[in-house]
Amino acid sequence: MKISKLSASLNYRLLFYVAVFLPVQLQAEQGIIQPRTQSGHKSEVITELIQPANITHEQGAAYGARLKIQRPADKDAKSRCELLENGKPLPFPHALHRRIREQGRGHYSHWTPGTLYFSTSDSTDPRTNGRKYELVSTESYLQKTASFVLTESNSEITVPVDLDRESHPLKMIWQNLDSKTTITPAWKRKGAPDLSSQSAMLASILKPGMNAEEKSIAIWKFLVDWRYHYDPAE
Repeated sequence: MKISKLSASLNYRLLFYVAVFLPVQLQAEQGIIQPRTQSGHKSEVITELIQPANITHEQGAAYGARLKIQRPADKDAKSRCELLENGKPLPFPHALHRRIREQGRGHYSHWTPGTLYFSTSDSTDPRTNGRKYELVSTESYLQKTASFVLTESNSEITVPVDLDRESHPLKMIWQNLDSKTTITPAWKRKGAPDLSSQSAMLASILKPGMNAEEKSIAIWKFLVDWRYHYDPAE
């Protein structure tokens, strides 16, 4: 991933702060700079509220829920998640599905990253009993941070992506140190359309020589690929 080049005249100083899990490289007119990074271990509580609309009756006392937050699960490892009923942990995690169906009373299994099988504490229907169900886990990670000041008008920040590693969140903070100058940073990812403006998007989508029908199809495919879904259209 690359930040688009800053093309304004050099009459401002820009403070850039980035929290990443990969090395950051700064390329300015005077050469390539490797900013010093600081590392620290962090932890964060991740909570997903299970909506009644995403719950279906499975069999016996068991119900299934579709999950939006993907986390390691019991099928391939051992889930670190706890299922809370009105804020209190249900008593029997990692349960066999047969026990969930036959015994109920708080047996549950976070079976796959996207699927939860569970029973309520009193084997009632979680869709109608008025209680709140949340799947909670504490995630630990190593955070690396770097900060530096850009003073060159032709500067580019590069954050490499390792496709063989699990993706991690990337947080960037821009602080303009010159109150008289307005800047608008934009993301530019290799192989992806330029989303910085309407004209840039059209230039990325439409190719020379396209007729009206081909242009319409290209724009529709762009909307499907980049605006409505995470994955490219089939």
